[in-house]
Amino acid sequence: MLKSANEKKRINKKILFVALALIVIVIVAIVAVSLYNQSTDLTIVRVTIVLTLNEQTSTQVVVQPNAEGKIPVGDDFTISYPFYNSEGSGQMSLTNVESQTNGFTFVSSNPSLPVVAPSSGSTIVVLQFTTPTTAYSGPFDYTIYYTATS
Repeated sequence: MLKSANEKKRINKKILFVALALIVIVIVAIVAVSLYNQSTDLTIVRVTIVLTLNEQTSTQVVVQPNAEGKIPVGDDFTISYPFYNSEGSGQMSLTNVESQTNGFTFVSSNPSLPVVAPSSGSTIVVLQFTTPTTAYSGPFDYTIYYTATS
């Protein structure tokens, strides 16, 4: 059975279309897997504590233990922060939190800011951040602001 030239062209076009569609599907799958495997690798987490007491400000940088690790890009992660009244008497409030590392965003805290420290004992404040939307490996720095009165 002989096929006409037009039929052969039509079959060749269908084969070409299917081949191109398969190539596009493979490329999309490769890109998706590549993006899925990207992560944010926190090598160290440092918190800068800024305390304003009776209009005088002091700053201290602390490395937060056991906070490093891998997080998928664009995901949220939390850091639990113990909060207590280090001034003994008077009132101490956690008033603000800021990410200092580009691409990271402070989202919220639980309980919501401002948080007043209990007069005795401590409370845990859970801080929620979002990672960058691209792969990152390195330190994560954030700042916590306190105000206190004696």
